[in-house]
Amino acid sequence: MTFYEIYSHPVRRHYKAYILSLSTFVLIVVAVLTFLSPFLVAYFTGEFWWKELNYSEQPRITYTNKYILLLQSNSGVGSFSSSYTALNTAFQSVFSNGYEIYSVEDTDNDGIIDQWKIVLSVSLADSSTSVSSLNAWIFFNYSLHGRQSIAMETLALVSLTSPSSTNTNNVTVYGQLVFEQRQPIQSNGNDLTLNTPIVTFNNGVVPAFNTILENYFTRSYYTTFKQQYTSWSLSSETERFTVTVVINVGRQSIRFTPGFWQEFKWGWIQYLTILLPFLFVFSRIKEFVFTNQLVKTICSADNRHKA
Repeated sequence: MTFYEIYSHPVRRHYKAYILSLSTFVLIVVAVLTFLSPFLVAYFTGEFWWKELNYSEQPRITYTNKYILLLQSNSGVGSFSSSYTALNTAFQSVFSNGYEIYSVEDTDNDGIIDQWKIVLSVSLADSSTSVSSLNAWIFFNYSLHGRQSIAMETLALVSLTSPSSTNTNNVTVYGQLVFEQRQPIQSNGNDLTLNTPIVTFNNGVVPAFNTILENYFTRSYYTTFKQQYTSWSLSSETERFTVTVVINVGRQSIRFTPGFWQEFKWGWIQYLTILLPFLFVFSRIKEFVFTNQLVKTICSADNRHKA
């Protein structure tokens, strides 16, 4: 008659030793190496803790109806116009009457305005005046809410030079308003430290433009205007100069410092991933040491047979 295996089970062996023994020491060392090694591997291979991360957000922006426009002609005579009464008074000798109009558009229909068309127009001394360069300062209220809530006044600085000596009195420029940061934002909370006017008049003193720009571009967060396309032309209104600025604002990539729980979750995932192979390897090492009696123990097996 043929025999075949119908059931099997492993024999459970017990290894006993004194608490103060080499066997106990080996067991402790193996346990420490099993659980400490994955942490050391994850830590020293880099990015165990995230110092900063990136996320994208569509900022909320509103036009403040504030602007500064400086024109320079080929003859060296400048023209100035702004929405600041104090500046217009200070530059009265080169002040030109001007006006501004603007329109907004939600190009992707997501409920957030992402395009501004701002038209600045100033009068010229006469129809023969040829503008060689211009600087337009356009001010916005800018806010972020995806991580840390940030509200601030920002600037789109448009700086253009006429491509030739041809008499032109109309320029259209397209560009992007880009969020710049010298440091990552926090993962939560509020930051209103920059929610103050960029142009301030302390005790009635008119600030220097270079000082304003220096203070602005050394802030923790600011915006810059990235020019993409410019068109110069001659219009029928020969005694006025018109600047049309089309500003687009897309989703911004923003650096931020992750919070503790986000870092902890990422570190825990890395640790568990590396721990699994270490558990397998050191369990085999421990089995090899004790089954081959490399350290002194008393071995006994479960007796499953009852008399």
